[in-house]
Amino acid sequence: MGELKIIKASAGSGKTHALTSEYLRLLYTKEHAYKNILAVTFTNKATEEMKRRVVETLFRESATDLRARERLVEILHDYSSFAISTIDRFFQQTMRAFAREIGKNSAYSVELDYKMVINEAIDNMVMSLDKPESEELLEWLTILSIDSIDRGDGWNFKKEIKRLSNEIFNESYRLKKDLLKEVGANKGSLTLYKDMLKRVIKEFKDELERIGKAALEIVELHSLELEDFIGGSRTPLKNFLKAAKREVSILPDSFLNLVDTPQNWASGAVIKKDPALYNAIENAYNEGLNSLAGELIAHYDGYMLYNSAEIILENIYTLGILIDIESYIQEYTKENNVVLIPETTELLNRIIDGSDSPFIYEKIGSRIDHFMLDEFQDTSIMQWQNFKPLILNSLACGYDNLIVGDVKQSIYRWRGSDWNLLNSDLYKDLDPSQFSDTTLLENWRSCKNIIDFNNTFFPYLAEVCRELLDEGDPNETTLSPQRVYSQVKQTISAKSRDSQGHILLKFVKEERDGPGFREQSLDKVAVILERYIELGYRLKDITFLVRKKDEAREVVEFLIERGYPVISDEALYISSSASVRRIITILKYINSPDDAVNNVIAKHYGVDISCADQIAHLPLYELCEELIGIINSEGLLCGEDSDSLSESLFMHSFLDMVLDYSKSSKADISSFIQWWEESGVQKSIPAPDGQNALRVMTIHKSKGLGIPVVIIPFFNIKLDYEGNLTPILWCETEIEPFNAIPLLPVKYKKGVADTIFSKDYLSERRRVYIDNLNLAYVAFTRAERELAIISKVPPEKGENSVSAILYKQFCGELDENLELNIGEWSEAVNIVENLGNDYPVPPMLTLPIGDRLKLSLRGEEFFSEKSSRVHGMVMHEIMESVVEEADLEMSVNSAVSRGVLAADQRGYIIDILTKMMEQVRDRHWFDGTFKVYNELEILEPGGNISRPDRVLLGAEAFVIDFKFGKKRESSHIKQVQKYMDLMRRMGKVYVKGYIWYPQDGEIIELI
Repeated sequence: MGELKIIKASAGSGKTHALTSEYLRLLYTKEHAYKNILAVTFTNKATEEMKRRVVETLFRESATDLRARERLVEILHDYSSFAISTIDRFFQQTMRAFAREIGKNSAYSVELDYKMVINEAIDNMVMSLDKPESEELLEWLTILSIDSIDRGDGWNFKKEIKRLSNEIFNESYRLKKDLLKEVGANKGSLTLYKDMLKRVIKEFKDELERIGKAALEIVELHSLELEDFIGGSRTPLKNFLKAAKREVSILPDSFLNLVDTPQNWASGAVIKKDPALYNAIENAYNEGLNSLAGELIAHYDGYMLYNSAEIILENIYTLGILIDIESYIQEYTKENNVVLIPETTELLNRIIDGSDSPFIYEKIGSRIDHFMLDEFQDTSIMQWQNFKPLILNSLACGYDNLIVGDVKQSIYRWRGSDWNLLNSDLYKDLDPSQFSDTTLLENWRSCKNIIDFNNTFFPYLAEVCRELLDEGDPNETTLSPQRVYSQVKQTISAKSRDSQGHILLKFVKEERDGPGFREQSLDKVAVILERYIELGYRLKDITFLVRKKDEAREVVEFLIERGYPVISDEALYISSSASVRRIITILKYINSPDDAVNNVIAKHYGVDISCADQIAHLPLYELCEELIGIINSEGLLCGEDSDSLSESLFMHSFLDMVLDYSKSSKADISSFIQWWEESGVQKSIPAPDGQNALRVMTIHKSKGLGIPVVIIPFFNIKLDYEGNLTPILWCETEIEPFNAIPLLPVKYKKGVADTIFSKDYLSERRRVYIDNLNLAYVAFTRAERELAIISKVPPEKGENSVSAILYKQFCGELDENLELNIGEWSEAVNIVENLGNDYPVPPMLTLPIGDRLKLSLRGEEFFSEKSSRVHGMVMHEIMESVVEEADLEMSVNSAVSRGVLAADQRGYIIDILTKMMEQVRDRHWFDGTFKVYNELEILEPGGNISRPDRVLLGAEAFVIDFKFGKKRESSHIKQVQKYMDLMRRMGKVYVKGYIWYPQDGEIIELI
């Protein structure tokens, strides 16, 4: 029996080193072992890093170890079998072998841009709304539009549909969507279900109204006002008034305390000073008001079912829309023989489910003995289900396997990953004898003070979160922040013991009329940045980490304004280029000349659109090239200054993007503009490594990096979801009547806690809390020597955020400037310059298409004595493009650009052909008198094709053949007579033929 090693590697604990060491151990077990080891990571960069480490280690050890040399030679001579790859690449390779099983032919393509497919599916769905069977769908879309208007997002429902459509690729939905097969087949069931929900709501409110009105009648009967009862204007009896108005609200404790306690119905002052009023209250109490209060309280026992119906009804239309969109997506993928990248895992899951491992290996043509899964905390349930039978088979065969991950660094759950696999679920699939569990606790990345700071803060953070979640249930341990962070404390490696490091905590207090949090933070950033530069840190050593892209954009603009060079995805958006925006504006004008908004934008920015009409006929890619050529002619791209080189870089990237789009999509201007507005505008140039510039990136992008200096300028991470970013929970229930549909979409919000889906809500709440703890953990553990955190003082009423908990822990140690320095500012040390990493940006060169390549096929022989035949062929090829004499020069230029004619022969040939024209000017062959057909193909009976050089049609038909070679009258005459005969058989009565020998100046006429 083999062993599955599970390594939990905290930040900076040497995870890659552990992976490489285990790979090398397995590699040494036998010859060509690399063919039977699969190491899986989640990014191409991580794949390259691991491959590099393995090869470098083998190379280093090969000097003294013969085995290492042999393994290195094996890998280098068979590098394609060196199986360290991303999880998507492995799944794609495996699925290709099962093309038939998934209903595709083997030539299917993988569509990476699944959002483009969603757009196509939505367009097709909207186009079919006028069909009778789409009546209900139209109603759902109308509801969606009204909801969108209510939120202030406008009437256009397409944006909301696209957001909903992403649920189709959400794994929580895909895992359960088979439950909806019957609903998809019978959409009428949704209508019946919706009617049932409305009935539940109506019945609850009807009874509420009955009780409320009955109570108010008793109050009125005794000549009382609600304010006469205890509490006055704030009396709890106003809940009867709400009930009469069909308003549903949770009953307060003061109302619950009314039942069977008459002394609680009137204030002490009324009892003592106004016996008549108290007597009226007591009579009302005895004559039914007390019993109605009891009825109202008892009625609210059904509140959970009522609230459940309301919550379900809010999103039930989502279910119908998603079922329709998915059917249109499936129709698209079937018609176009494509597989969407998010579908891969699910399709493979269906194939592997229940299959024997030997059968899978037989299909893919190779056998894998050892599996090594990196970043396992970012693995999804379906991905694990795909790997599980293969790993269990490997263990049964006696082979070792490895899983590496860290739940604390799981920040991609929104992509479908499930950190609870590594946290607990993984162990449920294994026998205790099959695995060993190891935790790497020694931090090799950060200095002492940074490690100590994190060791102090995160246990405290986990404890506060536990209190906020009110986890009184002892069984709810797997999703507990304290369980996830139970091993967060790290030891300091020998490498870092002498390096203290430094942390700056700065809190900003927002005043009502003063500058905002971000403005104050950026002012502080300027001071901190100058301090780090004075300490000797290079710009490339300093990275700003932010939560959102708009924060990154603000930081980038701030730094650029102050003259700092910056590298960031946000700074390298292709759409940020003035030249790119100019091209897009002209493309929009070509697509829609009457677009008033675009025309105003063009005028405002001085974009000249006068060139559009002359080039509008060109295909998309050539059109963009032509526009770049026009921009280049103004000297904006060909200079050696930084602005020109920067624009040149954007132009190269833009053309690459246009080319990629043209290969995979409809390459018309309208479709490209739509794609640009939805997706292309977010594309960026990959940030180059090694440039001495400040870096700005999101926390998600920083995962896995070690950075000398980290500045977090806007640290404000909420624990729960913010705004409209709340997810849809896919819930199941066995409670009647709600179980009529087995899978229900429920929008995550606080009110769900009081429904039959409270368990799903609380589970998601725990998960999102831990997600945001993890986000803070990743941000705080990137720093090697310096960490600067700028946060804000929480409001007095408090808030549930990581930043508020950070303030709560350290507020007692802050100085008068709301700052805390832990350790001394550290100077930069051990800076080793990497040479050879800077590459000059080439200027943008634009050449006419014909000037880029010249084919040297016959150029040297055009007019040699040995090649009169080639000479004749070239002259024929030139004359083929000449309709009128004015076309002569253009045709010669075209021949030169195509490499048919040597450039130095251009003038000579023009002179020869001009003299030829002089021979026949009086015959009007080249002045537009006749309709001209050059190289006209005539299909003869039997399938043969004849091709006279030039046919002129007018009152008569003229057939002309040019002869640039030796004079052979008899054969030439027969050839032209054949052409003439064919013309007569085609219905031309008057036909003349001519054999023209231009070099001799002779014309033979045939009748």
